[in-house]
Amino acid sequence: MSHAAGGESKTTHPVLIGSAGAIGAVTLLSLGDQNPAFFQLGTVVLTLSLVPLSIGLNRRCGAMLGLLFGVVWAATRHVMIEDTGGWVLLSPISLLAMGSLTALGSLAGSVLESGPDPASPEGVVADGTGFATRTRRASGRERPEIVSAVQAILAGNRDWLLQWDQQGDPWVSFDNHVRQWIHTATGARRVRCFRLDEHGRPTPMNRSTADQAARPSNEALVAHVLAHNRRYVADGPGSGPLLRELAERSGGSPAWIVPIRDREGPIGVMTAEELPAGADQDRLELVADLLEALWLHVHHANQLRTAWLLDRASGVLNRGEFLGLLEETVAAGHELREPVVVMAVSIEGLRGLDDTGQWQVRDEVVCAVGQAIRNGLRKDDAVGRFSDAQFVAVMRRLDAGLAELIAQKIVGAIQDIIARLDARTPLQLRAGLAGTGFEKIEPEELLRQAMAAQQRARRENVPIRIAPARGRGEAVEVARR
Repeated sequence: MSHAAGGESKTTHPVLIGSAGAIGAVTLLSLGDQNPAFFQLGTVVLTLSLVPLSIGLNRRCGAMLGLLFGVVWAATRHVMIEDTGGWVLLSPISLLAMGSLTALGSLAGSVLESGPDPASPEGVVADGTGFATRTRRASGRERPEIVSAVQAILAGNRDWLLQWDQQGDPWVSFDNHVRQWIHTATGARRVRCFRLDEHGRPTPMNRSTADQAARPSNEALVAHVLAHNRRYVADGPGSGPLLRELAERSGGSPAWIVPIRDREGPIGVMTAEELPAGADQDRLELVADLLEALWLHVHHANQLRTAWLLDRASGVLNRGEFLGLLEETVAAGHELREPVVVMAVSIEGLRGLDDTGQWQVRDEVVCAVGQAIRNGLRKDDAVGRFSDAQFVAVMRRLDAGLAELIAQKIVGAIQDIIARLDARTPLQLRAGLAGTGFEKIEPEELLRQAMAAQQRARRENVPIRIAPARGRGEAVEVARR
């Protein structure tokens, strides 16, 4: 504070001196009609006061100030000599004086600039953010430590983004990345990051965490922070008595809570159980700002990734992504000696909804079928929309018999959903199953078998058919007819 005050007084001293000199000069010039000596003395004082007033200004501002002083001098001289034969401002001596003062102001404004504060000790700067003011020399320039910390965080985040393959879920890796640089930048310990599920409950990004330890300490305090979208620091300036009472209700309470909010509402929260003694509040705010910006960036990038991978109408994988996943799944199943089953499901009568103008019902049917298949599968299974009315799912570690039971439940759930929709056109579901067993079958062949079994179910007017384990040519032949 004293250093800043000293710097301010240093810059204001020339202005005060110049202002006092200018006032005195105008007073002396106005007394020139009584004694010419006052006018001459006022001219000298006016010229000298121009220099301190122009220091620190640029060339143009200094020239304008000098021109103003010249006009004042010429106007005062006009009054003193009482010239009635013409305007003395246009006389040669007046023009010479105005030009000289203009040049002097321009020179003072561009050349005589204020230098560095000699009172400032080397290695110390006074920044306006309240962060650590100790600096270091780098490439001949002083840089605050916080600038280096921010640059390290951004550089590390850039490297992490380049390592993200844009194919898998980013959140487990992002959790490890974030917790590391938060601890490095602030000294916070036991940092944890949570995403909010569909019910608004915090779930840890690190899915390996046990359920009992997955919940944040003092859930009431975390819920309050999320509801009001206000960052919390224990014993900070924003924690009033009621908030402190809420924090003390449970045995453990986070020392630092940062909510993350997108346009649609809160999407996550970061908590830290411990902060170092005397933690800089401004530094914590800056780190929280960086965390929020980087978190939102990954959130939006992941939304774009998901939109690129998924079919927009049904919310399941598009055909290109599903075919790539099918190939990987079948290859992994053969290598691990695990059976894989492909299920093909078609919606008969879907085109009739288009023909009768029931476009909204059609969209509801497509979305309901895609989500019903997705909800009927396990997390490591996958489903994709193969064509307009065709869905295909791949199920790991299943034989065809057990897969048939799962398919029956899925088809029954879809039929119940369709029955509740206001569809004036009859719809019918057909499903076909094909499994690898422990044999090596190419993904395309397995897919053709499932679709051939589906066509067989349609021919026989039954909901589900399984491709025979032997004689796979029979199923393929049905598809060729």
